[in-house]
Amino acid sequence: MKSINWIFLSVFIVLLSFTACDSDDDNNHSGEPPVIEIISPADNSVFDHGDTISIEVVIEHHTELHNHLVELIDLNHDEVVWEEKGHSHEHELHIHGYFVNEVHHHTDFELKATANDHHGRETTESVSFHCHPDH
Repeated sequence: MKSINWIFLSVFIVLLSFTACDSDDDNNHSGEPPVIEIISPADNSVFDHGDTISIEVVIEHHTELHNHLVELIDLNHDEVVWEEKGHSHEHELHIHGYFVNEVHHHTDFELKATANDHHGRETTESVSFHCHPDH
């Protein structure tokens, strides 16, 4: 009988240590999702044919990030033309990329960034811009 009580006590201590670790990881910021800053391109910007569009996104969180997805979407064709996605345990990510405007028609784009943490908190930010075709 004593061995059964000892087993239950051991299991309880192990479970308590996992719970304590989980709450320490959150640093008392419960409910706060990751923060996303889209540095480039600027919202409502316009690009001429041949321009190189710089993509710069910073994702930060007080605890470890989990997944991120940054997509450049051609809104005229509802098509993803560039993306960066991944899994991370960092507190800060810097996403860099570029897209060359070689569109044949006036085209609207959306740069959309989504990130979540291990607690399921998610943030999405986006900017829109327009690309001119060759004249």
